[in-house]
Amino acid sequence: MLFNAVQFIVYGQMKEAIGHGEILSIRDTFIAGAITGVSVTFVETPMDLFKSQLQVQIVRAKDNPEYKAQFTTVTGAIKQIIKTNGILGCWQGFCTTLIRDTIGVSLYFGFYELYRRALLKKDQPLSDMQYQGSFTQFMAGGVAGVAYWGCIYPLDIVKSTLQVQPLVKSEREVKGFIECAKSIYAKGGVKAFFPGFTPCIIRAFVGNAACFVCYEQSKAVMNKIF
Repeated sequence: MLFNAVQFIVYGQMKEAIGHGEILSIRDTFIAGAITGVSVTFVETPMDLFKSQLQVQIVRAKDNPEYKAQFTTVTGAIKQIIKTNGILGCWQGFCTTLIRDTIGVSLYFGFYELYRRALLKKDQPLSDMQYQGSFTQFMAGGVAGVAYWGCIYPLDIVKSTLQVQPLVKSEREVKGFIECAKSIYAKGGVKAFFPGFTPCIIRAFVGNAACFVCYEQSKAVMNKIF
């Protein structure tokens, strides 16, 4: 929820900065999305790392009753990460997340706009998109979610693998994007980059469809008030 709020706020600021209040071209929409992706990477990387490291401890403790978890809360995870690798340790997996978000968020907002514009008549002005109903917003949001996850899923697998690596660098099996990707491929081939792909795409369509409807409806209400 917090991440989505940050993402939409940054995207709104990028649209204003690039378009100066005008509706962006499709090219500029993809650019605004890419810049948004770069920006939110700084927020998303530590958030995902804290969650991933906490899940590792929970799973290990569950599988082995004799294992004593290093931490059991997000706060504990943050403290342990900083203690082990300093404040910059909170951005473990940053480069892979940066690649993923730059591509993914660009496609996310780009395909949302592409779908909405595809429904306009030939000579219909772009400003008429504001009159499109909730169903169009729902479908466009679903398409955006599928475009995002459909294209970056393998990158996300690599990113997640890097972020569940031990905090102590000398204990890590793989170091860096290329080495991690090679390791995943060696263990399972191309299929190893797509575990759980179908359920993810279904969730991506439904979840992002609802997200964009809420976003557009909230924006409409705010515009009326202010």
